Amino acid sequence: MYTTLKKLLNVTALATGEAKINAIIKELITPYCDEVYTDPIGNLICLKKGNGEDKKKIMLAAHSDEHGFVATYIENNGLIRFDTCGEPDLTSAAYGEIEFENGVRGILIPEDSANLNVRRMHVDIGAKNAQEAEKKVRPGDFFAPVHRIAKHGTKVCGTALDGRLACAALIKTASLITNNKDDIYFAFTGRQTVGFKGACAAVYNVCPHIAINVGVCPDGCCKAGAGAAIKLKDAATVCDRELAFSLEDAAKAAKIPYQLEINTHTASEAVSLQTTGAGAAVGGISVPAKYLHTSAETAYLTDAENAVKILCAYLGGNK
Repeated sequence: MYTTLKKLLNVTALATGEAKINAIIKELITPYCDEVYTDPIGNLICLKKGNGEDKKKIMLAAHSDEHGFVATYIENNGLIRFDTCGEPDLTSAAYGEIEFENGVRGILIPEDSANLNVRRMHVDIGAKNAQEAEKKVRPGDFFAPVHRIAKHGTKVCGTALDGRLACAALIKTASLITNNKDDIYFAFTGRQTVGFKGACAAVYNVCPHIAINVGVCPDGCCKAGAGAAIKLKDAATVCDRELAFSLEDAAKAAKIPYQLEINTHTASEAVSLQTTGAGAAVGGISVPAKYLHTSAETAYLTDAENAVKILCAYLGGNK
């Protein structure tokens, strides 16, 4: 999974710019799916057909976009003003290297390090004036902290793990399921960081009976390294009890380490999966992570591997 995760971190892709990351995901997952397509909003949907008679539609959803920034104005001196796209951590980003989606790099500089505010920060790409800067960047261009990843034993630390680690887990799940009864849809959703918009479109288009949100949760509500977390509740969703208990039973039967997530701090795409269109029975599997939305997000690969094992045990037909 670490190798896959490194590939997914090769590109910077924010909301509405998911095509670049989806191209990588498509290449990795296509060998394991029967149909792969992109819906009108830009979600990548991958179907693995089941062989059962009374098939259900089960959708596993993970977001592929990341938190970052968008350029808003270029000063006469070539410095670039910006706003947030999602909820990036300003303390982590300050004085760090950033990369635009087009590959241009620069440094994010706060004008008052004691009072971090996007209105008093700028990006320096080394341009002497506005004319020189405009040859490389224009208002509306998106950027994020430069991706980095490091492995320390079973821990992985880096940028944009929120989203990309779950995407890696879905790709591995698709590779392991070989004899599934139900139709399984792997949905790599976009625009999660700006209001779960991709998840709304995905569940509306697929109309699943069951939808499972795969993502990360704060280390404060679950312990990193203690197993994957089966979501019971987050700040916006109460999961379907029967589904949550079924996931727990699958983990117990397969002797997979797990814990229960009761998260009062953050919301997830589960709320959109649950309430869009006719709705669906919704559950969640999370990987506990530290330092969310910073350049040093930290999680255990063992927790991610256990998330995959729980999904395989629940879906059936795994190797």
